[in-house]
Amino acid sequence: MYQWLFRKNGFSVSNKAYLVYYNGLKNEPMFNEVLKFKPFLVELDCSDNWVEEAILNAKKMMDNDKIPKGSFKCDTCQYLKKRWDVSNRNK
Repeated sequence: MYQWLFRKNGFSVSNKAYLVYYNGLKNEPMFNEVLKFKPFLVELDCSDNWVEEAILNAKKMMDNDKIPKGSFKCDTCQYLKKRWDVSNRNK
């Protein structure tokens, strides 16, 4: 998404991206009020070919009065469905 935004604003952007993250070390012998972390660097080959269509689809969905069907595999969808059902029972 950031590639797409930068390109739309005239910047030259690489297809390579880097993700830096840290994992806490769980198996250290003593805690002593110090948390130790191991850094990881992941190189990604990225494409922004999907972004514009995804934005247009999201806008179309937001402009629609119908709520899209959720997925049984999606925890957020299931939570929102249950929350909606509970809210409507109390009306």
